[in-house]
Amino acid sequence: MTIAKSLRVTALSLLGCCSLERAVHAHIGSSETVNNRYYKLAPMADRVRIVYTIFFGREPSADLRRNMDTDRDGVLSASEVATYAGALQSDVVRSTAATLGANGAKIHWQPIDLGIGRATTSGGAFSADLVGTVCLQQSGPKEVHRLTFVDGLVLAKPGESELRLDPAPGIRIAESRLGGREVGAGHKWQGGAGPVAQGYQLSFLVERDDSAGLNDLCKPPPSEKHRLRSILVGGAVLLLLAAALGLRAVRRRR
Repeated sequence: MTIAKSLRVTALSLLGCCSLERAVHAHIGSSETVNNRYYKLAPMADRVRIVYTIFFGREPSADLRRNMDTDRDGVLSASEVATYAGALQSDVVRSTAATLGANGAKIHWQPIDLGIGRATTSGGAFSADLVGTVCLQQSGPKEVHRLTFVDGLVLAKPGESELRLDPAPGIRIAESRLGGREVGAGHKWQGGAGPVAQGYQLSFLVERDDSAGLNDLCKPPPSEKHRLRSILVGGAVLLLLAAALGLRAVRRRR
């Protein structure tokens, strides 16, 4: 990797680390009585990154905190919070799906980040953040990548929802449609899963690979030649080690 590309990858990695915070704080956030949901999709050179944020309203948060507090002591223990977080992540994983290219795709979800704040039943509104990754298949520079993302999760007391598109440098968007309607850089709606339950369709081209390789999740598997070379090198190292041990044993006997 050249120095220039290394610097670009480092900068993009830092941007990726901060994008979740931008997704959380770029909106009004929680409300009094309803739960708001936001999606941000970032197509990159080797993946599509999905940031999925739920802001629970103040009143729904109070109900959820009381439900989490299974021992009714007014304090949310780490295990009580973890149980709720795990159940919510399972709901999101079951309700979401993606296809990317002819062979489908899998959303690799990171562990949920529950912004519980004060761990008490009176702690106020809180949020849940998930980051998912859909890896691209290997392709030529002119190939159009087509992603479909669906979320059928039904929130209690649904409020505002928004889907935003945030392509990385070097990515050209060919199409962005939500529920069959052209939406460009994004779309807002009120109540329920809305058009994302029908599917969001994204088509894009990778014109530069600056944003590839930010981590190993979407790293292509090694080729057969690379595997064979690794096996041969490993075998040679073992033979040298065995020879060195044998020579050492002979010297000791002398």
